[in-house]
This record gives sequence, structure tokens and C-alpha cells, in this order.
Amino acid sequence: MAVALLGPTDKLKTAQSTVGLEEFAALQANFATPGTDGFTSLFANIPPNPIVFGGNPADDDTPVSDIVPITIPDDALPGTYIAALKARREWGGEALNRAVTLDIQVGTATPSAFVANTGPCNTCHMGASDLPKLLHGLSDRRACFSCHSSLAFEPDAAIDIRVHEVHDRSDRFGSLADIQECSICHLTPPAGPARGLLGD
Repeated sequence: MAVALLGPTDKLKTAQSTVGLEEFAALQANFATPGTDGFTSLFANIPPNPIVFGGNPADDDTPVSDIVPITIPDDALPGTYIAALKARREWGGEALNRAVTLDIQVGTATPSAFVANTGPCNTCHMGASDLPKLLHGLSDRRACFSCHSSLAFEPDAAIDIRVHEVHDRSDRFGSLADIQECSICHLTPPAGPARGLLGD
């Protein structure tokens, strides 16, 4: 299970940070910071990060709490934040994903709004390919910015790279549209070249 807190929602975008391995030694990892990325994103696991990413095998049977403390840093900007919980269980050879989000206010009672630069995804993602069936059981795309920063051990985890990789390599997308036609998904023209396309 993974927990994230990110915001404010009006600042969400592809993070520029690369999350180092040292971040996973603490109970929460910083996936985005206001100074580098313009927003805050914090990540934690159940069991805690130090057990998941560097756990002692002798502790494998030690019960862990289902309470996840998240410390909001002093430089966090005020606004609406998203608390996200993602759970995954393997059963009968298939992944069962469930997730939920909750909006909370940090530092102000005034809500901040998220304006998507891409979409509407449900033009294509319907039925068996509905987003909640594909995206960790989650339909709230705002939460994707929480964990999809580049990781030192997985640099292609950044949200823009991952989305381009998946769609560029999809036979279904390729039969319907040209991946080079940005306006199919982007509501406003993107700045700079697309990362994650074949040949990049």
C-alpha cells in the first residue's frame, strides 16, 4: 500500500526532481519540492519505506501500523492538497488495485483548482480500458503527479515519459491516432519535445 500527499492542486505538473535512493531511508520520501518543482509531493508505504526498500528479513513478521504519519514541510505552499491511498493485492494471478483520494486544505481555507493540460482521456478510455481499471484503480488523474517523478533507479517513471511510452507502444492507440499529433491528448500545445517516444 502506498500513501501520498501532494499540492497545491493549481501547481501540479511534471516534476523536475529526480528522487534519490536516500529518500527511501526515511518514513516519507520527497517526490517534489516547491523550490525545484513548484509543488510538494510526499510518499510513504505500508509497511514503512525503510522496511520495504531496505528491510531487515528478521523484521518480516513484525506487525506494522496502518497509521501513516505525513509531515508537511515548512516550505509547502498553501492551497488544496490531495491525500491518496493506493492498495494492490495479487489474487489468482491477477492484480486487484484499489485507490481513493481526498482533498484537504493546507495553510488556507481557500480552495485551489486543478486545470488539466491533457484530456479528455475518456474519449478513448472507456469500458475495459476505463482509467480506474488501468491506473492503480484510480480515476483521479491529479494523484498521478504524486509518485510519477523520475527515480534514480527508474528515470522513466516521470509522468510525461510514462504516458508517452505506454501510448507510443500501444497497438490500440497506434491504430486510432498518430502519437506525433500532440493535440489528440494535449489541450494546449506542449512546451519542448515529447519525452518517452520511440527513438527519443
